Amino acid sequence: MSIENLEYDFRSRRLALGLDFVDAEREAELAYPVRVEVEWQSPHRTPLPRNRYDFSQLGVAVHGFMRSSSGRYSLSYFPTIREQVDVRIHDYGRRYIPRRLRVPLRTLAEVEAIEAAESTDYLEGRVRTITLFPGAAYYHSSCATGLRGRVVRDGEPMRWAFVEARLPDGGATVARTRGDDRGEFLLLLSPDAVPGSELNSTLDIEVSIAGPAAPPVPPSPALPELDSLWDLPLEELPPFNVADNVSNGESVPPGYVTALSTVRAVQFVVGRVLTGRDEADFDFVMP
Repeated sequence: MSIENLEYDFRSRRLALGLDFVDAEREAELAYPVRVEVEWQSPHRTPLPRNRYDFSQLGVAVHGFMRSSSGRYSLSYFPTIREQVDVRIHDYGRRYIPRRLRVPLRTLAEVEAIEAAESTDYLEGRVRTITLFPGAAYYHSSCATGLRGRVVRDGEPMRWAFVEARLPDGGATVARTRGDDRGEFLLLLSPDAVPGSELNSTLDIEVSIAGPAAPPVPPSPALPELDSLWDLPLEELPPFNVADNVSNGESVPPGYVTALSTVRAVQFVVGRVLTGRDEADFDFVMP
């Protein structure tokens, strides 16, 4: 049989959005996969099964990103795609803190024009690098320097705190992290957080907490049960050609404020992660 007589079907897809993740502590790719889902409604319905990290890109609506063997995630154009996409990133293993992002997209017409022009950077504006912060179950070195703390508000855990560590007297920021749904956070200092000339066995660091100006109230009493991440702040990424401090987690989430009552001087011990066993109270109280 001649090859000219063979019949075959093929399907081509164009990249709408690619996501590359960075571990905030390791400053490298993630050691574990995460789920990257597309939000369509409230409450958000998490696609099953729970152990899936790779979602089909076929059909009228897509519910999640496709994960490649390199650890990168992609979303293809589909019929009902919008000018922006709301993305939910989370990890059932609690190794990374979840994030919700609103990402602007290029239109399909813009992408086709870039391809027609044979641009050398045909992915411009379609790939974002997102930083994820360590969660409660994050594996860290036994020689790491850090703090496991908790944020409370009105006697209850305050969810999704923004945590920042600075050198004393208004010094430079040396570390950031986020809190989880239980109010717990893991703050790790990098080896170069303090100049070597100033390095001692202990480090005096000022830790501050930011949170919602007022406690979030669910629109319906059933929402927290239907959607465990219902109050996770939605962070909006700027257009690709604008300076971006949202993707890397440096910007405080919208509606968050830092309370003076949470600012606290902590004496870190080099080579140890402090916990409640080191100090009677590592609870930070948000008014």
